[in-house]
Amino acid sequence: MGFSEHCLNISNDGIRDQETDIMAEDIADVEVKVKFSLNEVISVIQELRPEETQHFIENLLAVTSPEYLKSVKEARADYRAGRISTHDEVFGKGCKK
Repeated sequence: MGFSEHCLNISNDGIRDQETDIMAEDIADVEVKVKFSLNEVISVIQELRPEETQHFIENLLAVTSPEYLKSVKEARADYRAGRISTHDEVFGKGCKK
């Protein structure tokens, strides 16, 4: 089945296959194989809004870098445990935010 014939909705809730209406809440449960050129990928990325671009980059890092994903999980655990520092504590009072 070609890319234009099959559509997946990707959101914070998970991934929904429009054709089968099946929802996968964990991205690890979804396998997608699509053939497209590098120029097509670049074109789509260039059309993203800034916040979408940021999400795309974060997701790309997460799936390609286990170290990045580990650091995000550690940072979230630190935050939940109250192990945080203010901007001034980290960079000093003289630094601009």
